[in-house]
Amino acid sequence: MRKSWMVLAGCLFALTLLIGLFFAFSDSFGQTSENDMDQKDFLEDKKAAVYFSTTADQDMDGKGKSFAVFFDKMGTPNTFEMKGLELGSIGVKDGKVLLEDKENFYSIANGFRKIRKEEYQHTGDHIGYLDQKNGFYALYNSGYDKESGGYRSDYYWEEDGEFKKGVIPFFIEASVMHKGTLYTLSSSEDEKTYKISEVKIGEETPPKTLFEIKKNENSTTFGQLQADEKNLYFIRQI
Repeated sequence: MRKSWMVLAGCLFALTLLIGLFFAFSDSFGQTSENDMDQKDFLEDKKAAVYFSTTADQDMDGKGKSFAVFFDKMGTPNTFEMKGLELGSIGVKDGKVLLEDKENFYSIANGFRKIRKEEYQHTGDHIGYLDQKNGFYALYNSGYDKESGGYRSDYYWEEDGEFKKGVIPFFIEASVMHKGTLYTLSSSEDEKTYKISEVKIGEETPPKTLFEIKKNENSTTFGQLQADEKNLYFIRQI
Protein backbone atom coordinates (compact mmCIF):
# COMPACT_ATOMS: atom_id res chain seq x y z
CA MET A 1 0.00 0.00 0.00
CA ARG A 2 2.80 2.41 0.88
CA LYS A 3 4.45 1.74 -2.48
CA SER A 4 1.15 2.49 -4.26
CA TRP A 5 0.90 5.83 -2.46
CA MET A 6 4.47 6.64 -3.46
CA VAL A 7 3.64 5.90 -7.10
CA LEU A 8 0.48 8.04 -6.88
CA ALA A 9 2.40 10.91 -5.26
CA GLY A 10 5.05 10.66 -7.96
CA CYS A 11 2.40 10.79 -10.72
CA LEU A 12 0.73 13.82 -9.15
CA PHE A 13 4.08 15.58 -8.83
CA ALA A 14 4.90 14.83 -12.46
CA LEU A 15 1.48 16.12 -13.58
CA THR A 16 1.89 19.31 -11.54
CA LEU A 17 5.37 19.81 -12.99
CA LEU A 18 4.05 19.24 -16.53
CA ILE A 19 1.28 21.83 -16.08
CA GLY A 20 3.75 24.28 -14.58
CA LEU A 21 6.16 23.82 -17.47
CA PHE A 22 3.31 24.27 -19.94
CA PHE A 23 2.29 27.65 -18.52
CA ALA A 24 5.95 28.67 -18.33
CA PHE A 25 6.64 27.92 -22.01
CA SER A 26 3.20 28.34 -23.61
CA ASP A 27 4.17 31.75 -25.04
CA SER A 28 6.71 30.00 -27.26
CA PHE A 29 4.06 27.75 -28.86
CA GLY A 30 2.20 28.61 -32.04
CA GLN A 31 -1.17 30.30 -31.57
CA THR A 32 -4.51 29.15 -32.96
CA SER A 33 -7.40 31.59 -33.49
CA GLU A 34 -11.14 31.18 -33.98
CA ASN A 35 -10.60 32.02 -37.65
CA ASP A 36 -8.07 29.18 -37.92
CA MET A 37 -10.54 26.71 -36.41
CA ASP A 38 -13.26 27.91 -38.77
CA GLN A 39 -11.36 26.42 -41.72
CA LYS A 40 -12.98 23.15 -42.81
CA ASP A 41 -9.62 21.37 -43.02
CA PHE A 42 -8.41 22.55 -39.59
CA LEU A 43 -8.54 19.09 -37.99
CA GLU A 44 -7.14 17.14 -40.94
CA ASP A 45 -3.47 17.35 -39.89
CA LYS A 46 -4.13 17.24 -36.13
CA LYS A 47 -2.95 14.17 -34.22
CA ALA A 48 -3.89 15.00 -30.62
CA ALA A 49 -5.31 17.67 -28.33
CA VAL A 50 -4.67 18.34 -24.62
CA TYR A 51 -6.51 20.62 -22.16
CA PHE A 52 -4.79 22.69 -19.45
CA SER A 53 -6.47 25.08 -17.00
CA THR A 54 -5.91 27.05 -13.84
CA THR A 55 -7.92 25.90 -10.81
CA ALA A 56 -11.14 27.50 -9.52
CA ASP A 57 -9.35 29.26 -6.64
CA GLN A 58 -6.89 30.78 -9.13
CA ASP A 59 -9.85 32.23 -11.02
CA MET A 60 -11.40 34.16 -8.13
CA ASP A 61 -10.38 37.45 -9.75
CA GLY A 62 -11.59 36.36 -13.19
CA LYS A 63 -8.06 36.08 -14.55
CA GLY A 64 -7.98 32.28 -14.85
CA LYS A 65 -7.01 30.77 -18.19
CA SER A 66 -7.36 27.50 -20.04
CA PHE A 67 -5.64 26.29 -23.18
CA ALA A 68 -6.45 23.66 -25.77
CA VAL A 69 -3.16 22.49 -27.29
CA PHE A 70 -3.38 20.93 -30.74
CA PHE A 71 -0.50 18.78 -31.98
CA ASP A 72 -0.12 18.21 -35.71
CA LYS A 73 1.34 15.08 -37.30
CA MET A 74 4.86 16.51 -36.89
CA GLY A 75 4.30 17.01 -33.15
CA THR A 76 4.19 20.80 -33.40
CA PRO A 77 1.97 22.38 -30.67
CA ASN A 78 -0.47 25.22 -31.30
CA THR A 79 -2.54 26.68 -28.47
CA PHE A 80 -6.02 28.15 -28.32
CA GLU A 81 -6.51 30.33 -25.23
CA MET A 82 -9.82 30.49 -23.35
CA LYS A 83 -11.07 31.51 -19.91
CA GLY A 84 -10.45 29.14 -17.02
CA LEU A 85 -12.39 26.00 -16.07
CA GLU A 86 -11.08 23.74 -13.34
CA LEU A 87 -11.06 20.10 -14.53
CA GLY A 88 -12.31 21.07 -17.97
CA SER A 89 -12.32 18.53 -20.80
CA ILE A 90 -12.17 18.02 -24.54
CA GLY A 91 -14.79 15.98 -26.40
CA VAL A 92 -13.80 14.09 -29.58
CA LYS A 93 -16.08 12.03 -31.83
CA ASP A 94 -15.87 11.17 -35.54
CA GLY A 95 -13.99 14.26 -36.64
CA LYS A 96 -15.85 16.55 -34.23
CA VAL A 97 -14.18 18.35 -31.32
CA LEU A 98 -15.83 20.18 -28.41
CA LEU A 99 -13.79 22.56 -26.25
CA GLU A 100 -15.03 24.44 -23.19
CA ASP A 101 -14.25 27.12 -20.65
CA LYS A 102 -16.36 28.44 -17.77
CA GLU A 103 -18.65 30.49 -20.03
CA ASN A 104 -18.63 28.92 -23.50
CA PHE A 105 -18.49 25.81 -25.64
CA TYR A 106 -16.33 25.87 -28.78
CA SER A 107 -17.46 23.42 -31.44
CA ILE A 108 -15.13 22.38 -34.29
CA ALA A 109 -16.74 20.30 -37.04
CA ASN A 110 -16.32 21.45 -40.63
CA GLY A 111 -16.19 24.98 -39.26
CA PHE A 112 -16.27 26.70 -35.87
CA ARG A 113 -19.06 27.76 -33.49
CA LYS A 114 -18.89 29.52 -30.13
CA ILE A 115 -21.87 28.67 -27.91
CA ARG A 116 -22.63 30.60 -24.71
CA LYS A 117 -23.59 28.56 -21.62
CA GLU A 118 -26.73 29.57 -19.74
CA GLU A 119 -24.69 29.97 -16.54
CA TYR A 120 -20.95 30.00 -15.93
CA GLN A 121 -19.34 26.88 -14.45
CA HIS A 122 -16.27 26.72 -12.23
CA THR A 123 -15.51 22.98 -12.00
CA GLY A 124 -15.96 20.39 -14.74
CA ASP A 125 -16.56 16.66 -14.38
CA HIS A 126 -16.31 15.23 -17.90
CA ILE A 127 -17.44 15.54 -21.52
CA GLY A 128 -18.88 12.60 -23.43
CA TYR A 129 -21.00 11.72 -26.44
CA LEU A 130 -24.64 10.62 -26.57
CA ASP A 131 -25.20 8.36 -29.56
CA GLN A 132 -28.98 8.51 -29.22
CA LYS A 133 -28.87 12.33 -29.35
CA ASN A 134 -26.07 12.42 -31.91
CA GLY A 135 -24.29 15.07 -29.85
CA PHE A 136 -21.98 15.82 -26.95
CA TYR A 137 -22.88 16.25 -23.29
CA ALA A 138 -20.93 17.97 -20.50
CA LEU A 139 -21.25 17.51 -16.74
CA TYR A 140 -20.22 19.95 -13.98
CA ASN A 141 -19.99 20.23 -10.21
CA SER A 142 -21.65 23.62 -10.10
CA GLY A 143 -21.82 24.48 -6.40
CA TYR A 144 -24.40 25.87 -3.99
CA ASP A 145 -27.89 26.55 -5.35
CA LYS A 146 -29.52 29.58 -3.69
CA GLU A 147 -33.02 28.53 -4.72
CA SER A 148 -32.95 24.99 -3.32
CA GLY A 149 -30.48 25.64 -0.52
CA GLY A 150 -28.47 22.58 -1.56
CA TYR A 151 -25.74 21.54 -3.96
CA ARG A 152 -26.28 21.31 -7.69
CA SER A 153 -24.52 19.66 -10.64
CA ASP A 154 -25.44 21.13 -14.03
CA TYR A 155 -25.24 19.28 -17.30
CA TYR A 156 -25.60 20.32 -20.92
CA TRP A 157 -26.45 18.15 -23.88
CA GLU A 158 -26.43 18.76 -27.59
CA GLU A 159 -29.60 18.06 -29.54
CA ASP A 160 -30.38 19.13 -33.12
CA GLY A 161 -27.26 21.28 -33.08
CA GLU A 162 -28.27 23.22 -29.94
CA PHE A 163 -27.17 22.87 -26.31
CA LYS A 164 -29.77 22.45 -23.58
CA LYS A 165 -29.29 22.53 -19.80
CA GLY A 166 -30.40 20.23 -16.99
CA VAL A 167 -29.75 20.04 -13.23
CA ILE A 168 -28.81 17.15 -10.91
CA PRO A 169 -29.59 18.20 -7.30
CA PHE A 170 -26.50 16.85 -5.53
CA PHE A 171 -22.69 16.79 -5.57
CA ILE A 172 -21.26 14.15 -7.89
CA GLU A 173 -18.19 12.32 -6.58
CA ALA A 174 -17.80 10.07 -9.65
CA SER A 175 -19.75 9.24 -12.78
CA VAL A 176 -19.82 7.17 -15.97
CA MET A 177 -22.00 7.04 -19.09
CA HIS A 178 -23.01 3.52 -20.14
CA LYS A 179 -25.37 2.79 -23.04
CA GLY A 180 -27.03 6.19 -22.86
CA THR A 181 -27.53 6.27 -19.08
CA LEU A 182 -25.43 8.42 -16.78
CA TYR A 183 -24.59 6.68 -13.49
CA THR A 184 -23.47 8.86 -10.58
CA LEU A 185 -21.87 8.24 -7.20
CA SER A 186 -22.76 10.64 -4.38
CA SER A 187 -22.97 10.64 -0.59
CA SER A 188 -26.17 10.74 1.45
CA GLU A 189 -26.94 13.91 3.41
CA ASP A 190 -25.84 12.25 6.67
CA GLU A 191 -22.62 11.01 4.96
CA LYS A 192 -23.33 7.43 6.12
CA THR A 193 -23.89 5.86 2.71
CA TYR A 194 -22.82 6.14 -0.92
CA LYS A 195 -25.74 6.51 -3.33
CA ILE A 196 -25.64 5.11 -6.87
CA SER A 197 -28.13 6.92 -9.10
CA GLU A 198 -29.08 6.89 -12.76
CA VAL A 199 -29.77 10.01 -14.81
CA LYS A 200 -31.49 10.04 -18.20
CA ILE A 201 -29.93 13.06 -19.89
CA GLY A 202 -32.40 15.00 -22.00
CA GLU A 203 -35.45 13.53 -20.26
CA GLU A 204 -37.66 15.18 -17.65
CA THR A 205 -37.51 12.24 -15.22
CA PRO A 206 -35.50 13.11 -12.05
CA PRO A 207 -32.39 11.14 -11.00
CA LYS A 208 -33.31 7.69 -9.64
CA THR A 209 -31.39 6.16 -6.71
CA LEU A 210 -30.64 2.52 -7.56
CA PHE A 211 -29.03 1.43 -4.28
CA GLU A 212 -26.91 2.60 -1.35
CA ILE A 213 -23.65 1.28 0.10
CA LYS A 214 -22.51 1.76 3.68
CA LYS A 215 -19.78 4.38 3.82
CA ASN A 216 -16.83 4.02 6.18
CA GLU A 217 -15.79 7.08 8.16
CA ASN A 218 -13.31 9.23 6.21
CA SER A 219 -13.88 7.17 3.07
CA THR A 220 -12.53 8.91 -0.07
CA THR A 221 -13.39 8.18 -3.69
CA PHE A 222 -10.67 7.96 -6.36
CA GLY A 223 -11.24 8.47 -10.07
CA GLN A 224 -14.44 7.94 -12.03
CA LEU A 225 -16.95 5.11 -12.07
CA GLN A 226 -16.43 2.29 -14.55
CA ALA A 227 -19.13 0.08 -16.03
CA ASP A 228 -19.61 -3.15 -17.96
CA GLU A 229 -22.67 -5.19 -18.88
CA LYS A 230 -23.34 -6.37 -15.32
CA ASN A 231 -21.56 -4.14 -12.82
CA LEU A 232 -20.48 -0.67 -11.76
CA TYR A 233 -17.05 -0.22 -10.18
CA PHE A 234 -15.35 2.47 -8.10
CA ILE A 235 -12.24 2.80 -5.97
CA ARG A 236 -12.30 4.19 -2.45
CA GLN A 237 -9.79 4.62 0.33
CA ILE A 238 -11.12 3.49 3.70
